[in-house]
Formats: sequence, C-alpha cells, structure tokens
Amino acid sequence: MRPTPGPWRVGEQFAGFVYSEDGRFVADAMPAGARDLGYANARLIAAAPDLLAIAKRALNESARVRPDFAADIKAAIAAAEGETT
Repeated sequence: MRPTPGPWRVGEQFAGFVYSEDGRFVADAMPAGARDLGYANARLIAAAPDLLAIAKRALNESARVRPDFAADIKAAIAAAEGETT
C-alpha cells in the first residue's frame, strides 16, 4: 500500500495533527499531556514526504556519494517504503 501523497502539513487548528495537501487526515502526533512534543512530532511527520523525495534524489547522485552513505540512504528509503534491504 502506498502512503498518502505529499506534501503534508501540520494542522492550523490542531497543531499535533498532520494533513495532506488536499486536507485528508494523515496522523495524530499528539501524545497525551505532551503538547510541545506533539508539535515537534507533527513537524517531523509532515516533512516525511519531502525527506523521502530528497533521499531518492541523493541516491540517484550516488556516484558522487560515499558508498557507505549510499547504503544508509537505501536502507532509509526501504524502511520508509516498508521494504527490507
């Protein structure tokens, strides 16, 4: 199954919630009693589609990237896409 397409954003009214560009609910990042942590989690979750895209672009430039770093990028992409390396 593919994830909700990005970009994602932190909610305006409920800052611990993450929504897709078309307003679909993506995630609730607000742990009980930890408002600041919820905001931080939501920002990180909302950045996930952009971070994945950047990782894929970096991997395409892997001829210029150290092999150990390229392996780390591949592992991160696989984890994000639910695959094993």
